Amino acid sequence: MTVSPRERRKARTRQAVMQAALEMVRENGPNGLSLRAVAKRVDYSPAALYEYFGSKDELMDALCLEGYQRFTAYLQSVPVDAADPATYLVNVGLKYIDFAIANPEHFRLIFDRIGENVRGTIGPSGSEEDDSAWNVLINAVRMNVAAGNFKAETDDDVMGIALGCWQMVHGMAIMQITIFAGNEDAMRMLNEQTLRKLQVGYRP
Repeated sequence: MTVSPRERRKARTRQAVMQAALEMVRENGPNGLSLRAVAKRVDYSPAALYEYFGSKDELMDALCLEGYQRFTAYLQSVPVDAADPATYLVNVGLKYIDFAIANPEHFRLIFDRIGENVRGTIGPSGSEEDDSAWNVLINAVRMNVAAGNFKAETDDDVMGIALGCWQMVHGMAIMQITIFAGNEDAMRMLNEQTLRKLQVGYRP
């Protein structure tokens, strides 16, 4: 399908608006964002901006969704290692933390302010075919169950292990971008050790 010059301009403008909004969130937090202020930053009239986003909430949802897509791509970039699923799961956890360090504004937006249009893309979908960040984690846990590293007799057991891993690594990521900000190199080894010790509790 051929994209017209007008559609390309519109896509570029939409991306510029989202980038300006993300910069304002970085500077002033989500509460400091307004469509009027974003329009001023991109030198666009407030009325014309409604062609792209009908409200501040719609713009925030778009930022959340874009952030989640980047987050998912981060986790999917970890090479799958069927021969060593325990290390693979650790590497997924470390990548989760890396994303938070590299994209703190998007990370906070994804989990601190999830609009109704985004909520369904974040958590468990129940579909084995979905390619969400959640499914990366679920598949890593299933690999460890299959390898005999974790004890899980039912799908609920698998879900419980995955949620436990998610809760742990999310807390570590939050601490990394708040109280441990600036100490990434020193914390990386400790983070890896913690993630490995977490797995001990799920062994048969």
